Order: sequence, then C-alpha cells, then structure tokens
Amino acid sequence: MEIKTPRYGYTVQLEDPSKEVLVSARNVRASYRKSVELMDAIRGKRVKDVQAILEGVVNLERPIHYTKHRKHVPHHAGLRGPRGAEGGYPVNAAKQLQKLLDNALAVADSKGLDEDHLFVFHSAVLLGTKVRRFFARARGQHDLKTRQLVHLELGLKEVS
Repeated sequence: MEIKTPRYGYTVQLEDPSKEVLVSARNVRASYRKSVELMDAIRGKRVKDVQAILEGVVNLERPIHYTKHRKHVPHHAGLRGPRGAEGGYPVNAAKQLQKLLDNALAVADSKGLDEDHLFVFHSAVLLGTKVRRFFARARGQHDLKTRQLVHLELGLKEVS
C-alpha cells in the first residue's frame, strides 16, 4: 500500500536548487497580521541577523515595527524614527518562525550550504484554513468562534 503525502506548491520557484532552500509550515496557529509584519522585517537579511531578531522578539527585548496594520497599536521607545513608532512583540509568530528557520538550516546543511553566507530571499504568509467552534451562551444559545490559521514560507539563498 502506497502512502500518499500532499504536495504543496510555493509562491516562488527556485532559480538554482543547489544554492537555494525553500521550506513551509502549513496551518500554523499564529496571527496573520503579526506574521506579515514579522516576515517583512526579516526579508533580505542574513540568517545570523534573523536569528538575533527572532530571539529579541521572543525575549521581549526588540519590538518589530508595524508598517501595514497600525491602527490602535501602541508606540515603543525603541522604534522612534521617520516611519513612526508603532510596533509590538509578535512572540507566537516569532516562535513558529524560529522552528521554520531551524528546519531551513537543517535542509541547507544537508545540501552542503554554508550557514554564514545564507540570507532570506523569500518570506511569505498565506491564509490557511479556518477553525470554527461553538461557544455556549445563556439560555441555550451559542456563538461561533473562528480561528484563522496561516501558512508560512521561507526561502534561503547562499551568496558568496
């Protein structure tokens, strides 16, 4: 009996598979809005810098600047600049992204790529499935609770 595993497509194609790595995490319980801001913050950076950013967010030492979803977002002193000071600490999204980055580094190591020369060339967040649950209310009624799951994609490329 053959076991069939689903094949998910990516939003980008590899130009040189021997020098690039693509990984994804599907149906992750993280906020879409905060994941988008975090992915924008790490895109184009070296892997060592990305690891430092994620560690700082998890330890509540380094806030992420919010550029798209800024309504009713508090300001942080570490984010002063010409773009404003709105931001936050997307801890849950950062933890999920750390796991994905560790997976990407393991794949890069199996391909023989040097970790010191890797940078993030692709990072994307896509909407996943919705989890719907009923929440009991008074007099035998109920409300619907939904949780939006997300797909995370990460691409690393080696630069000499």
